[in-house]
Amino acid sequence: MDLTGIVGRALPALDACAPEMVVETLRLLLREALPVQDLAVYLVDYDQELLLELTDGTHHSARVVDVEEGPLGEAFVSGAPVVVEDGHGGAVTHVPMVSRGERFGVLVVSTSSPPPTTAVDELVRLGAVLALVVPQASLYSDHLERTRRAVPLTLPAEIQWSELPVRAYSCDRFDVAGQLCPAYEVGGDVFDYTLEGNHLQVTALDAMGHGLGASLLGSLAINALRNNRRAGLSLVDQVRGADRVLYGQHGGDKFVCGAFVRLDTETGDVVAVNAGHPFGVLVRAGAGRPFDVPAQLPLGLFERTMYDEHRMRLEPGDRLVLVSDGVLEAAPPGGEEYGEERLVADLEALDGMGADETVRRVIRRLRHFEGVDLRDDITVIVLDWRGAG
Repeated sequence: MDLTGIVGRALPALDACAPEMVVETLRLLLREALPVQDLAVYLVDYDQELLLELTDGTHHSARVVDVEEGPLGEAFVSGAPVVVEDGHGGAVTHVPMVSRGERFGVLVVSTSSPPPTTAVDELVRLGAVLALVVPQASLYSDHLERTRRAVPLTLPAEIQWSELPVRAYSCDRFDVAGQLCPAYEVGGDVFDYTLEGNHLQVTALDAMGHGLGASLLGSLAINALRNNRRAGLSLVDQVRGADRVLYGQHGGDKFVCGAFVRLDTETGDVVAVNAGHPFGVLVRAGAGRPFDVPAQLPLGLFERTMYDEHRMRLEPGDRLVLVSDGVLEAAPPGGEEYGEERLVADLEALDGMGADETVRRVIRRLRHFEGVDLRDDITVIVLDWRGAG
């Protein structure tokens, strides 16, 4: 079983094929080097609750697997390959599709004999290639995009998801991951992050209202901020500029709450601005505490609101978690809100887990919190800073 050269050939082969032919292209490619009996690709859905089988679009018998079930779910959750022998001399290898920290799904390869370690390592690299192809293919075809949707997105959610960066990003100094919920109906929440040189900037926004109006308001705010950022303005001037845009458009009748963080990834120095938005939690050495940044006015209320910066410093190993008020206010009918204390306890319990999986688990715990009624959109963003090394 020699997969030498297969990974190098996979990217051009996948680039050249139609999105509907991804699975068949992989099957033919791998059969040149492995005794492949079957092959499947599963993509994670928007809620990160299900793994949905990618098909050629000619039938409707695609398989659906819960993210936390069996070896398929184990490979996704752990981000590591899982090989299961089938009891008949063969094996099924489950390989996560991961690119720079974001998990897109799982590649499943059934072979008539167990693959050696070297072959599994090459399949892991092939999974990384697939993780590059999937988001690119979604730019020119809806086939893979449809597969990722367990149910149709609402129009406001379609707008919000089109505004987002990739859900997770990892490098040598930090990991960052974020998620919106309920993914298929979200309206007013949006998040953003960008890396430039040694500086990582993270933004969480919560536009007033619900539905399409909130989605359009959030879209205006995030693009005003990006425009200011790309013009080279400081963090506080980006916020001030977006505030003026929103006021100019709506005359103070609509507003957007925002949490803004700019991290120097070399020193750990943080500049933060709080425009009426809860910040969340700082987890240090396994212990969590509220991350308090003095609150100022939301964006768009007045013509010339002045915003001030708050400065602090992270220590290597620190985890900073930003959340929207929908997280803290989530509650079962007639019951007690989830609240800051429970959030801190859950984050302490998840300490040591990767940023992307922590985000997923916080939202999953929230959904199962005493029959909680998610009355508002929720955003969870996790930033882990490892230090400059």
